[in-house]
Amino acid sequence: MRTPEATGKRSPGGLKGLPRLLFVLLLPALAAVPATQLRAQTTVYLGDTSSSLNPGADDERRLNRLPGAAAVTYTWNIISGPVTPPDPVTQIYRTVGGAGVVWYSDPLDAVRITGDVTFNVWTRETHNRASAGLTGELLRAGPDGGIISVIASVHAPGEMGTSMSAQNWLRLPAPTDLDNGDRLALRLYIDDAGGTLTSGYSVETSLDGPSAGAAGDSWFRVAETLAPARPSTGAITGLAQTQFTANWTLVEGATGYTLAVSPNSGTSPSPIAVSLNSADSPGFLAGLTSNTTYYPFVRTHGPGASSSWSAWPVLVTPAYAPSAAGFTGVSSYTAVFNWAANGNHSSTLYRVLVSTAADPLAPFGAPVTSSFTYNTHFSSSGLVANTAYNFRVAAVDHGGVYTSYTSIASTYTLAAPPAAGPFSGVSGSGITASWTSGGNPSGTLYRLLVSTAPDPSAPVGAPVTQHETYNLSLSTAGLSRNTTYYFRAAAVNGAGAASAYFTAVSTATLAAAPVFSAFSGEAHDSLTFAWTSGGNPAGTLYRVVSSTAPDPLAPAGARVASSDTYSLSLSSAGLAPDTRYYFRAAAVNRNGVATAYTASEGRATLLEFAPASPGFVSTAETSLQFGFLANGNPAGTLYRVVSSTAPDPLAPAGAAVASSDTYNAGLNAAGLAPNTTYYFRAAGVNKDGVLTAYTLAAGTSTLAAAPSGLQFTSISTGAIRLGWAAGGGSGTLYRVLVSTASDPLFPGGAALTSSDTYNLYLSTAGLEHTTEYFFRALAVNNNGVATALSGIVSTTTLAPGTLPAPLAGPLTPHISSMTASWSLVAAATGYTLAASLYPDDPPVEVAASSAVAVQTSAQVEGLSPDEVYYLFVRADGDGVVSSWSRYDPAATLLQYAPVFGSFGTITAGSVDLSWSGGGNPGGTLYRVLSSTAPDPLAPGGAAVVSSDTYNLSLSSSPLAANAAYYFRIAGVNKDGAPTAYTAARGTSTLAQQPVFSGFSGTGTSAMTYAWTAAGNPAGTLYRVLSSAAPDPLNPGGAPAASSDTYSLSLSTSGLAPNTSYYFRAAAVNNDGVITGWTDALANATLPEDAAFAGIGEVGEDYADFMWSGGNNPAGTLYRVLSSPAPDPLNPGTEPVVSSDTYNLYLSSSGLALDTPYYFTVAALGRDGQPGAYTATERARTLVRQPVFSHFGTVAAASVRADWSGNGNPSGTLYRVAVSTAADPLAPSGAAATLLDSYALYG
Repeated sequence: MRTPEATGKRSPGGLKGLPRLLFVLLLPALAAVPATQLRAQTTVYLGDTSSSLNPGADDERRLNRLPGAAAVTYTWNIISGPVTPPDPVTQIYRTVGGAGVVWYSDPLDAVRITGDVTFNVWTRETHNRASAGLTGELLRAGPDGGIISVIASVHAPGEMGTSMSAQNWLRLPAPTDLDNGDRLALRLYIDDAGGTLTSGYSVETSLDGPSAGAAGDSWFRVAETLAPARPSTGAITGLAQTQFTANWTLVEGATGYTLAVSPNSGTSPSPIAVSLNSADSPGFLAGLTSNTTYYPFVRTHGPGASSSWSAWPVLVTPAYAPSAAGFTGVSSYTAVFNWAANGNHSSTLYRVLVSTAADPLAPFGAPVTSSFTYNTHFSSSGLVANTAYNFRVAAVDHGGVYTSYTSIASTYTLAAPPAAGPFSGVSGSGITASWTSGGNPSGTLYRLLVSTAPDPSAPVGAPVTQHETYNLSLSTAGLSRNTTYYFRAAAVNGAGAASAYFTAVSTATLAAAPVFSAFSGEAHDSLTFAWTSGGNPAGTLYRVVSSTAPDPLAPAGARVASSDTYSLSLSSAGLAPDTRYYFRAAAVNRNGVATAYTASEGRATLLEFAPASPGFVSTAETSLQFGFLANGNPAGTLYRVVSSTAPDPLAPAGAAVASSDTYNAGLNAAGLAPNTTYYFRAAGVNKDGVLTAYTLAAGTSTLAAAPSGLQFTSISTGAIRLGWAAGGGSGTLYRVLVSTASDPLFPGGAALTSSDTYNLYLSTAGLEHTTEYFFRALAVNNNGVATALSGIVSTTTLAPGTLPAPLAGPLTPHISSMTASWSLVAAATGYTLAASLYPDDPPVEVAASSAVAVQTSAQVEGLSPDEVYYLFVRADGDGVVSSWSRYDPAATLLQYAPVFGSFGTITAGSVDLSWSGGGNPGGTLYRVLSSTAPDPLAPGGAAVVSSDTYNLSLSSSPLAANAAYYFRIAGVNKDGAPTAYTAARGTSTLAQQPVFSGFSGTGTSAMTYAWTAAGNPAGTLYRVLSSAAPDPLNPGGAPAASSDTYSLSLSTSGLAPNTSYYFRAAAVNNDGVITGWTDALANATLPEDAAFAGIGEVGEDYADFMWSGGNNPAGTLYRVLSSPAPDPLNPGTEPVVSSDTYNLYLSSSGLALDTPYYFTVAALGRDGQPGAYTATERARTLVRQPVFSHFGTVAAASVRADWSGNGNPSGTLYRVAVSTAADPLAPSGAAATLLDSYALYG
């Protein structure tokens, strides 16, 4: 077996073995030959080159479609004897002694050989005696060279000549079918011709020559077209949108291959869409269209012929994966999802997935909508407002293969505009606005604008507050009373885009109920009723009802007057004198809603006349009848009579004054002191207690009281002492008549003595012993009017040797004893002091007694504490006792002083305290002194309150808030004598909780929080908590500041700008006890002004504007105004766009091309009010790149270029670069010219 290397045979597999030049020359020629021209009879030349096959012991050579380069001669030595071909011994060989030669063609396309086979072989014999002839056979061989069958068999040749010439013969073949890849094989044999072969001679055969009809032009010809074998299709790899790589088997002897695709199926590509000529496999075919159905084919090219086509299964180029291009037409219920085709043609199908799930490819139970479309957009309808929808799209090629899906594209549907609902919770400082969802889902954010301007979105300088809530209502607070507020609300979707605001709706806060202030201007026929606003603004309407009925709102038939006024008072005229009129006032808000009316307040008109002509009608011991004239006042008029012992009761200079009211034109003043001068003045009193002028003072004296209780206090042998009870004031003159006659007024000749005295006793001396004397007394008043004489009393002077009773003196009580004093009695040897619980005289039941020798006082022991005793004293002599002298009753002292216990409940207006009785029995009276002085017993001018109680506790009220009060307690006996007081103990009332009054002085880092004292005195300490946390008492980790102050406000500094701070205040009393805290109220610092930072990127329809926010916190809202006007704050007729953002930049889009825009920005406070706007900054949008259209007029020395403006406005300037260089912007030394033009050509 010979190897190709040893024999120089060509390796199979294409054109790698052909000379490069031959390949270059053949390939284009073959590609240009029409198939019909190639399919004619085929001549095959015998070549000298080795075949790639080596199936047996033969010498395999090639059959070629083209002549060789130079003729080659084979010499065969003739053998003797007759031969019968085909016989290997007669087979032509190449070299003497070599193997017989068999020629093989390259693999062939399938063909049926039925036509004549023509042989043409150049040969000669060296001598005519050789008797040699030439024959051959055409064979069918398999791809490996194995002989399958004989197509054209040998023939009986004639003898060849001795000169080299062509031997021709024609054979009718056995019809033979060659399969694709089969080969033709040829063997030549020497046959005896015209005799028997003679040895010693030779035969020469010439082949592989280049010239037709000359030596070497050896060939055979079949009537059919022979084409190279079809390649076998292999794998298609690298399939992409516009290309793929096809693999096929190489065919030996092929000069090239054509790879083609067609949109149609069949046995050959028709038409050919794209093709490729290739020298080898694989073939890379480009230039295809994405998402297109192709049928790939390949065929082999050989010298002068091409094979039929081998077909692959149909293939479809993939579609390009689309890429998301954003959303258009987004509404509350629709959204148009757009994508870029990225090279896909218009017949490309797309599958769109839509879901509320984060990834429509992994919805985890969420609904997913799958839709197919040939568009590059998809319009979704029936969506839910303000809902995040996620989209993904993939292209689907014609084979049903999906591209990868785009990354997730998300959008929120717009929130549906809410619709205004009713107002509720309207109060003086708050309004609850409501709205319907408009179809938005729960969790939708709503933005509410509130202003006193009729359109809160265009407030024209009025303050606007912006509120955001996830509810369908919002309660505003801190509003002004009786003020109309306008509301507009919009829904904000999850991407921050607001819906349209509903049309402004309005209502007014309630007015504050007015507070009665005072009556003034009272006259007999008019008066003025006044009130305070209660916090209502100026211009508030008030409604006043008045009537003589106690409640003008329920007059029970009485006439009622109703008056409206914008003032804070109402003057009523034409009223009746001394008539009480009742008034109630309410404020009426701007919606006509009235507040509660003030409590009914009454005031009477004045009396029209003062009384006149005062005088006295009658006098008595304890009463005076004082009278005057009504002077025109009607019956039923009230009069006030003042009386005093002072000459002017209206200026008593410390004297007691009695004031009495009467409906009569006089007063019977009773309970007066006898024999006392009293002065009277009278005035009319209207129904409110307002007095007319008083009459002049008129005075007189009461009668003296006849002396009473006459008793003899001392009787001796020659003197009697008579005492009596006072019958008048001090200084009353008493007259005593003494006689031995039984009636001193009618002595009948008996001695009579008349004595005047200002004392309450009279001692009469020089009397006869053992004689009865009769006494009568009378009193004389200051006016000299005497009383009647008293009744007659009498006594008998003592007989000589009788012991007189002692005269009772002072009495001093103690806890369990009393000390009594008396006067000494002559001849007394001692005295007996007796104490009784009863007043009987002489004492019938003695509780305790004491007998003493001659002395002026004694103490009776064993008495009970705090008990009333009646004491008596008598003189004791030798075998004789005097009568008893009686003392005034007196009570013993309390045994124990109380012991202070503790303070109980303490409020801002009261203090509860308790004590123990110290052992005193129940029912003991206690006296509590209280004062703001540290010692109520030494108040130094401070007020002292004395309270008596039988309890062991006392609630002291009403007291002043946050004031120190001191208390001392004593027990009080039945005579009013106190024990020792407890030591002073003090405590402070609680402070009143302060009431928030307002914020002021708000800046970027400071503010003042203020409150009212609410009744607390000056000097009260207040504690203020402040924090950015909503409740400074529970800041949750946020910093909280605590500040103490004695003022009614607190100024804070060092605060962060544009931050809400919450404050609570409490009062701290003198003992450090804190009140309740005020509600947490918030106020925001102002934001720092924004500062221009720069203009960022500017494009055809957008510009980026940037600023710095200073120290403003994240979350500060900024308002950017942009306009073609140089001052967006004063734009004239130019449009202004207002944009709010939490960023420090704004990308303003949708701008006009090549237009200057002016920007200014301000930070918005928490109340929605802007700070100072920055100076305006200018940015001009760019123009679009023009689009070349064509060259217009071309002349010898000029060229006109035309372009479209691509949307640029008229008047846009264009610059044209012209050069002979391929790129006028990079001319590389060539001249370049720049031309400017306002036209669309240059």
